Amino acid sequence: MEEIRGNKKIHYFWPQVLQEENIGVKQELLDYVKTLEYIRVKQDNGSVSKNHDILDDEIFKELKETIIDRTKFYLQDLYSQNPFELEIIASWVMKHKKGDFAQAHYHHNSYMSGVYYLQSDEKSGKINFIKNDQEDKLSPTIKPDVYRWNDINGAIHWSKDTPGNLLIFPSRLVHDTDTNESDMNRYCLAWNIMPKGKIGEKDHKWHIK
Repeated sequence: MEEIRGNKKIHYFWPQVLQEENIGVKQELLDYVKTLEYIRVKQDNGSVSKNHDILDDEIFKELKETIIDRTKFYLQDLYSQNPFELEIIASWVMKHKKGDFAQAHYHHNSYMSGVYYLQSDEKSGKINFIKNDQEDKLSPTIKPDVYRWNDINGAIHWSKDTPGNLLIFPSRLVHDTDTNESDMNRYCLAWNIMPKGKIGEKDHKWHIK
């Protein structure tokens, strides 16, 4: 990307990429997740489904195919990677009641991740993606004050948790969620994806079974 400012040409490169699309919510999926068995997470700030392979349930077959398709678009169309097989290695539902939130975290042992919102309202909060200080393009340690925030110096990018929103992002991106201030439970489905099969060639080939 580039921008013209006066007689200066400003180049932007190596951006972070978050893919967002609203695919709607089928009532049968929302009804189904409400029947699942949940346990409180150890931080006691949310509840997670006991099933950590939820997308293998038959009712989610179409959604699972959509997730794989959208992840392929991210990798092949945006990043121009050669096609390879993708496997959803884990998937689960989070339930956040009033007062619950997700602390800052990233997804371990995973290549690509995502989240799909099934139920929320205007008081449910949003998801925030947080820049790692080590990725600061000027310096990870020197932090002068700024007089306005923009896409260059900003440290947080947020996205609404609108029902039907499907977000896809690299697993390494740190993110958290706002506290749910609604009387309505916030339900979202999250997942991790890894490559499968042959990747690369010659001296940098790798085969993942």
